[in-house]
Amino acid sequence: MTTITTSAFYERSSRALGDLRRQAESLQGSIGTGQRLLRGSDDPVGAAQLRSLSREGSFAQISTAAGVRVSSDLALTDSALSDFSAYVTRIKELAVQAASDTLTTSQRGGKIAMSTLPVPGTPLGEVSTVKIEGSGWS
Repeated sequence: MTTITTSAFYERSSRALGDLRRQAESLQGSIGTGQRLLRGSDDPVGAAQLRSLSREGSFAQISTAAGVRVSSDLALTDSALSDFSAYVTRIKELAVQAASDTLTTSQRGGKIAMSTLPVPGTPLGEVSTVKIEGSGWS
């Protein structure tokens, strides 16, 4: 038979009451804030899910920013290719003119040479000077 002393009995009871008081304070804090979780240790699975959702939100923001950047790059590429297509069409026209007898030899050389140079400041003139991210080549 086990004997329990009076002081040990009261000490154990006092400790149990202290634990119950801490639990009651925690529950009152949860009720007061309206949140079920005050610490990660209150619900480890819920805390892990919350961290996972936060991480997914960050990844979504990064993906959105990358999508906007890619869309901008594609628009710039489309513009440059359209200008290049017009440039090639103009070169074909000049080649036809050069093959005809309507221009003299000196007119052909001067007109064709000046007309085929890309104009700086236009998308075609800037194609080889700008990276797709918008920064210049070093």
